[in-house]
Amino acid sequence: MSHPLISKALTWFFEELNNRKVQYAVLRKEERIPDAAGNDIDILFGKDKYSQVREMIRECADKFGFKVYERRDVEGLYSILYTFVEGKLVFFRLDCAHKMKNPDALLRARTQNEKGIYYLPPGLHKKKSKSRFKNLLTYPARFLFPPGKFIVIVGPDGVGKSTTAELMAQLLEAFHIPVAHMHLGFRPRILPTRKGFASFGKEKPAPGEKSKTPGLVRFLYHALDYLLGYFLKIRPLLIRGRLVIGERYFYNYLVDPRQKKELKFPPWLPQLVYALFIPKPDMVILLSNDPETIYKRRQEHSIEEISRQIGKYRAIGQKAESFLEVKTDKPAEEVAVSIVKKLTDDR
Repeated sequence: MSHPLISKALTWFFEELNNRKVQYAVLRKEERIPDAAGNDIDILFGKDKYSQVREMIRECADKFGFKVYERRDVEGLYSILYTFVEGKLVFFRLDCAHKMKNPDALLRARTQNEKGIYYLPPGLHKKKSKSRFKNLLTYPARFLFPPGKFIVIVGPDGVGKSTTAELMAQLLEAFHIPVAHMHLGFRPRILPTRKGFASFGKEKPAPGEKSKTPGLVRFLYHALDYLLGYFLKIRPLLIRGRLVIGERYFYNYLVDPRQKKELKFPPWLPQLVYALFIPKPDMVILLSNDPETIYKRRQEHSIEEISRQIGKYRAIGQKAESFLEVKTDKPAEEVAVSIVKKLTDDR
């Protein structure tokens, strides 16, 4: 069943289309509208109606408390109406961007169901299947120059990285942008963990037992895991055109003093490994706030250390291919929306 807010919005929208005598036809699953419409509604309009329909979509959004995102990378009219209800994302898509021959002739053949919704009878509209052969032809270019983007979110503990990343992933999915969310704080875990090694033997490490492996060896092992993780986990997604959101990434070793204290590696080593071997993200997003506010959320570090980390992350981000700093002094939903709007506007 659709969310009640979606049902109300769709009921109003289709009633207004009829009242304003706008010619349209739903292309599939018209019988499910409005109470079980799902998130995707495909509608055919004449191109001369796009301006009027766009205004109606905005009017609908204002009336029911939705925000509107319109895909700019799609020819025609493709709008997503979204909002947050009790912290949960509620959305539906109105896809009016259909390349069809003689749309006016198709609209003349439309029929109306018992709910008053116009639709195309079966057989008049067939969706084109995607060509696998075309995908194979473009694979070499996509392999060398992946169309996806790798974005890393950084910031001190307590600033809201995980919450923001999860909300961003939800929004991007709603906007029909392929996305993958990964927590890369410790490492991608391509290589076996200590417990994984122990499982091959008879004895398992006791809880809380410290590793006897030298810290330098462990650091280099983790660095290798990041390198393999990029090429085995992240890059395949980028080749497929996904937007990959990662948290922390290798920057933990460059900024967080706990890693250096635990593993006891030379302070210059992470910088060298990062510069020479670790693949760089397309964009670094720094979540920041007043150090005192972050400290109240989580007392992992002193206020002075939090301030130092923000400065260090900022310096690292400014050297990245693309950098965005966002303050988390607003509700998490608003922070995520502001970032996603920036990302989608750049597409």
